[in-house]
Amino acid sequence: MKYKSDILEMIHENATANFEIGAISEARMKEYDKMCLVKENDPAFDAEKPAEPSIRIIKHEHVTAL
Repeated sequence: MKYKSDILEMIHENATANFEIGAISEARMKEYDKMCLVKENDPAFDAEKPAEPSIRIIKHEHVTAL
């Protein structure tokens, strides 16, 4: 299983323990699965996709004093 983050992994482990003792329903456990787990066809990080640049260009206009 792949988790979306370390925090979601811990949340999912707690939910799994609660499910095993009957504290939460199967439907609720499926919600945790959907929230916490990475889908097989949806990788958490796509290394081949280039990152979008995050540069803003700010133009400064020259102002002359009178």
